[in-house]
Amino acid sequence: MLLRPVLQLLMVVLVCEAGTKSAGRSIGIDLGSEIIRAAYKEGKNGPRLALNSMSDRFFPSTVGWRGTERQLCEGARGKLDIQVAGLRDLVSGYNGSSDSEYKPQEILAMALQHVVTHASDSQKNGVVVTIPSYVSQHGRIRIIDACRISGMRLNGLVTEHAAAAVGYSTSIKPSVKRLKVLFVHISASTTQVTAVRYNRKVNKLHIRVLSNTAKQHGTRDLQLGLLEKLKENHPELANHLTEDTSSFPLAFKNLKKLTEVLTVKKDASGFILQNPEIPISITRDDLENVNGGYFEMLENMMAKCIKNAKWTIDDIDAVELVGGGSRMPILQERIAEYVKPVTLGHQLDKDEAIALGAAVVSANITKPEPTSPQLTDVTTKKFVIEVVADSGDQLSRQVIPSFTPIPTKVDVDFKARPGLDHCEVVISTPHQGVVAAYKLLNITSTAANLADEQSAAGMSPDRSSFILSVRSSVRSDGLVEISRAKVSLNVTKILERKKKKGQQPMSKKVVDVAYSTVPFEMVSKSVSMSDEELAESARLLRMLQLDDDRRVSLTAARNDLEQLLYQTQEILDNYEGDKTEFDNLQSTLKDYQEWVQSDLPDEVSESDFNIKVMEIRKKSESLIEATTPAEPEESEEPESGADSEPEGDTTDSGDDGTTADDPCKLVKEELRIAEQKLAKLKEKMTVLGYDTELEDDNTDQPT
Repeated sequence: MLLRPVLQLLMVVLVCEAGTKSAGRSIGIDLGSEIIRAAYKEGKNGPRLALNSMSDRFFPSTVGWRGTERQLCEGARGKLDIQVAGLRDLVSGYNGSSDSEYKPQEILAMALQHVVTHASDSQKNGVVVTIPSYVSQHGRIRIIDACRISGMRLNGLVTEHAAAAVGYSTSIKPSVKRLKVLFVHISASTTQVTAVRYNRKVNKLHIRVLSNTAKQHGTRDLQLGLLEKLKENHPELANHLTEDTSSFPLAFKNLKKLTEVLTVKKDASGFILQNPEIPISITRDDLENVNGGYFEMLENMMAKCIKNAKWTIDDIDAVELVGGGSRMPILQERIAEYVKPVTLGHQLDKDEAIALGAAVVSANITKPEPTSPQLTDVTTKKFVIEVVADSGDQLSRQVIPSFTPIPTKVDVDFKARPGLDHCEVVISTPHQGVVAAYKLLNITSTAANLADEQSAAGMSPDRSSFILSVRSSVRSDGLVEISRAKVSLNVTKILERKKKKGQQPMSKKVVDVAYSTVPFEMVSKSVSMSDEELAESARLLRMLQLDDDRRVSLTAARNDLEQLLYQTQEILDNYEGDKTEFDNLQSTLKDYQEWVQSDLPDEVSESDFNIKVMEIRKKSESLIEATTPAEPEESEEPESGADSEPEGDTTDSGDDGTTADDPCKLVKEELRIAEQKLAKLKEKMTVLGYDTELEDDNTDQPT
């Protein structure tokens, strides 16, 4: 039979395609203050940006509630009862608090869950999330907790400048061996300058971040400065401008548009503000005067970054702009003037570069290849590690300087004596204070137990003192933690040699070091959520997602019922048949219309709508048949005329000589289609390099 080889070929092709299919997508998320962007990389294809439900290339960083209905990202528009925006800054601790009953980590997890759903094709997809370099240790921990609550498979946190550097590496030609690039990133609330060195060794590109400076200031500062100037030039606007910004659109849309106009034109006279409609008199010089501090800060940041990288402007090969704020001509002019004679490059998409680069980083983590670029980021802050005794005395101190390559490990050692029961390891930064604290437990007893073990093994331990060693690790996501603590003892073993003729007995002194780990626990653990809290928050999000899915399905079922009611009513308006059936169906439609338009109870389900749809269709079948016009019957005798067929040739004849009444025609047509499919499958297998010769089936073919 022909069907058997077709099925065999189909199975082989499916297996081949399954074997050659990539392991899944690798996702990168640019967690901006106002906008979230997501990109994915699949197989050897380049990264692509994910679209939201409205086909936009970004997701607003907003979660809201309209009544009890949750609105996520692009859905959180219009008038809402509760609206929470700027989720990254909220979780990081830079943006006050929200009016929602949920924790900041849970709100951010809702948005991340929505974004990942649109970017992923499986729950096993690895995700990398980008953050600004200035985010504190506590902020990073909260963001990681939000990622865990959302259920994503987090590959790690990456700084925005590192993701942009990796994204830029995809445009570097293989012939380029060395390159020094200065990245200037300007967004609504962030300004960063980063120096990156690219070095190609044996067909592998090494990306090394040399220095980075970051500030929590961006184009929003330009808008706020312009706002103050508007108050000065137009006192009649003062009352409106000092009110809640949500009731005055100027603070967002019109003010942003006015700022963009002034960065291009020298005068914005005639610009009309909406609500209230007042013509504006303001110039570009006003914008530069009120924001002179920001322009000076930007130049100082570029100078500091270049100095920390031990470069000069002549050493820079390219300057790349990142972030939507860098599109402003006034900012591009200032940057170009400072970095002369280097010209500004245009290799990156300013808005999407970070998300696309994060997808490449995620792919390199999930499935690294020999040619994958190797990224080395640095610490952007100085870490101070101190070992303090119970008495408060500082026993040892170690500093991890800024721009130290990460991940890295640092050991802090000091000589201690018996009697030291407990001590604390405190990790701090100059600007954030204490970021982590650990308590070392049972130090003296651990050292005593180690000494007893060595004595039992024939060693002679030095019980007068021991070395306490603490290892601190700075992870690739910028988090610093204690990874190990141990005590070490000096032990001595005497080796005796037997006396020989003419020789005196000899002994040899061997010094060795024995160590044992010391238990420790984190003291400042209030920032991170416990495992029980994370599990409860994750369960809460799953319940909310089920409620959203139920609401969507109910809305679809309700729309189907309303559409059927409308269509059936149109049929009844044209019905002129049995009055009993008409009245019965009309009564049913009226009852269902009142039911749909009423306040439905919470326990209503999708099946309630489907049952009513089936009942209406069943009752309306006879009416639809009665109102459907009958098709005209064909004349038995053909009309006479020039186009009439001669007698004896009244049946249609096919191309292969079979007639329409031939019972084998349908079978032959199916065989012809099967042969075409078989030919296409053989061609596809030949391209894949598989043998298309199959064993012949010896069964007789039907005639």
